Amino acid sequence: MSFRLLAWNNLKRNVRAYVPYYLSSSLMISIFFVYAIFIFHPDVSNAITAANVKKGLQVADLLIFVFSFFFVLYTNHIFVTARKKELGILTILGTHHRQIYFLVAYENLIIGFLSLITGIIGGFVSAKFFLLLGSNVIGMYLTFYFPWKALAFTGIGFMFLFILISLVSVFFIRHFKLQQLFNKVPQLKKELKASWSLSFLAIALIGAAVYLMKLDFPPYIYLAPYRLGTLSFYILHYSVGDTFKYTIVMGFIGTYLFYTQLCVLFIQLLRANRKWSWSGTRLLWLSEITYKIRNNAGLFSLITLISIISCVGAASTFDSMQQQKRFLREQSYSFALSSDVVSSIELEKEIDQNLYTAGVDYSKSEILIFPFREQFAPVMKQSNYEALTSRFKELKQTAALRDHQGFFIFDSNGMSLEEQKTFFEKKLTYNQEKSQIMNIQIMDTQKIDHSTKFVENIISELGRLLVVSDRTYDHLVEQRYFNVPLAYKSVYYFVPKWKNGQLSLETSETQQEIWLYSVLANKVNKGVLNSRAVDYLTSEMDLNISEFIGGFIAIIMLASTVSLLYFRLYVDLQRDEEIYRALSKIGLNSREMRRAASRQIAFLFLLPLVVSSVGVVLCLFMSEPSGINVAPFHLTLIQIMLCFWAIQFFSFLIVRFLYLRQLDLKML
Repeated sequence: MSFRLLAWNNLKRNVRAYVPYYLSSSLMISIFFVYAIFIFHPDVSNAITAANVKKGLQVADLLIFVFSFFFVLYTNHIFVTARKKELGILTILGTHHRQIYFLVAYENLIIGFLSLITGIIGGFVSAKFFLLLGSNVIGMYLTFYFPWKALAFTGIGFMFLFILISLVSVFFIRHFKLQQLFNKVPQLKKELKASWSLSFLAIALIGAAVYLMKLDFPPYIYLAPYRLGTLSFYILHYSVGDTFKYTIVMGFIGTYLFYTQLCVLFIQLLRANRKWSWSGTRLLWLSEITYKIRNNAGLFSLITLISIISCVGAASTFDSMQQQKRFLREQSYSFALSSDVVSSIELEKEIDQNLYTAGVDYSKSEILIFPFREQFAPVMKQSNYEALTSRFKELKQTAALRDHQGFFIFDSNGMSLEEQKTFFEKKLTYNQEKSQIMNIQIMDTQKIDHSTKFVENIISELGRLLVVSDRTYDHLVEQRYFNVPLAYKSVYYFVPKWKNGQLSLETSETQQEIWLYSVLANKVNKGVLNSRAVDYLTSEMDLNISEFIGGFIAIIMLASTVSLLYFRLYVDLQRDEEIYRALSKIGLNSREMRRAASRQIAFLFLLPLVVSSVGVVLCLFMSEPSGINVAPFHLTLIQIMLCFWAIQFFSFLIVRFLYLRQLDLKML
């Protein structure tokens, strides 16, 4: 008999041992293939927003592939560990270690090939439903097609993955000694003891992580809206600095020690209370759950981390996109043109002519913005500012300004008033070739508070603004002071009729704005033209895509963690069967056995979720200082966490049913 035939016979005779690994691999391949079908869809490639859709899906596909690698690698490691006794028998019979390596690698390749076929077939079956769901979410009609590119991409990618995992499996086996090979299931002979010092260290590390989070809360949870000229963008309020790194490292180590030491110590204290622990079957399941928590501490830490990241990430993505939509709804202007000063003259004439031809009543304001030490200094002439004061009552009236005078508006979230005044004074006294810009004396100031509804104003969007007299403003333009790289002029168009309308494709105002934007965008070749309606609808599309991708990835991670937990239970099933069979001989009935096993499974499935829920609550507490729309974020985060609980509890019921059914067959 050749080793190829031996490997094939092993697969046929020991199907039960191979099924979990096979099904787990098939599931990940099927999910990846369905996503690849969506990415390479011709309708998606030809759509207007295809760039945003494909970019998000490519990132998601990469995440799924990387996660699939570690998921399959972990399940393969458990699978190989469970077969140590079989490998030990082959070693005693005289099988050379290279032949065992070849046998294991060949079996992995067979399972990988079968999983690839099954996963692709499953992907074809579910692709139609996935395309229908994607059509409803992103607003595109996606027809079914034969995905040659997706098929090749999935096949080549996962065959490479299985070859790599086969080599890694051989590396694992090389470190097994003959005595270890006959320990098919690890037996912990002595009672586990927790260290008081390590338990206190776990508390100290978690407390330190919370303290650092309080000092420098990772504001990736919030994306605050900003506008620089015509460029709408969101600034992530965190950078991966030392404080953030220390928070993550200490939090992960503290969580691991929490499972390996603090939980064991807590169970020891429960067992010390004999009146409580010796009642019923409590002592039985307390003893078993101690070993299971200690053995699966790494997996529990990973599940906790994934749950927190998934919940907070999904909530922050949803909430930030909602903030962006609200930001655009409250935006005061409909069109914004950004270009250099010379080109803006012709571009303004073109836009004015098209708006006049369309019968649109509008007004406009302009701002000069020029760079200074990697920052930007916006300047507005007084006549434009006075037009804004009649539109926005929150703006402060100012007296007539002379040539050397200015009115300064600054952002409360930025630098101090003196720092910002110094910033402008230095800029406006800058030597441009032989032209000396006059010194501007700040006559009055106004502070902008972002916590009020005044945030819709373009001045608040810019953050700081200097108002000068019309003559000073014209002098800046005439001197070509702004004829430098990155300097530009922004013109804002206010259309009252469009401002009062709803931002929906079903309204005539929005349709007219989008039509005019499509006409003007082709003519503005030396600048950038933004439309409030187009930006809003694009943001709405991005939100739908983010929900679609984020929700799908979160479900994948939850399903994977459930599969890993079930796989661990499946590997320990033989040991548990022997224990319960022995206990049944001394009087343990089926009802007591089921109760003890159910509590153990509940601990395995729900304990990481309880810990992650505490982490989410800490995120809610830490988000209070930011003060940026925390209430909607809190509500979204709680809703997502409840969904996670519902999915995990439903998975617990299914796994409990399957596990207890196997144990019932072994009871006498």
